[in-house]
Amino acid sequence: MILSHILSKMMINLLSLLHFGSNKIYYMIKSLILLLLLNLIFSYTNPVQGQYDSPDPGVIFYNNSYYAVTTGGRDGHFFPIWKSDTATNFSQVGWIFMSPPAWTQCCDYWAP
Repeated sequence: MILSHILSKMMINLLSLLHFGSNKIYYMIKSLILLLLLNLIFSYTNPVQGQYDSPDPGVIFYNNSYYAVTTGGRDGHFFPIWKSDTATNFSQVGWIFMSPPAWTQCCDYWAP
C-alpha cells in the first residue's frame, strides 16, 4: 500500500508537469495515468495460484482444511497439492507425481 501511495504522488506531480491547457493530449495522458493508477490500486493476484499456474483444480474439505490438486507441474514434478484453512490462501504441500508416470506421454499432463 505504501508503494501505491508513492506512485500516486508521483503521478500527481507528473500531471502537474504535463499540463497542456485544454489540449486533447493532456486529457489523454491524464486518462492513461488514471487507468494505470486504478490498475495498480485494484490489481488482484489469485492467492491460490500465486506465481504458478494451477489449472483444473479439484478441492476437498478434510480435517478442517481444504485440499486442492491442480494439473500442471514444474521442476520435473506433476500435479501439485495445495492446502488451506481459509479456502482462499493456499500453500503447496506436495505433489501427486514426483516424476512422470510410465503410462504418460511427454509433456501431456492434464486433467482427464
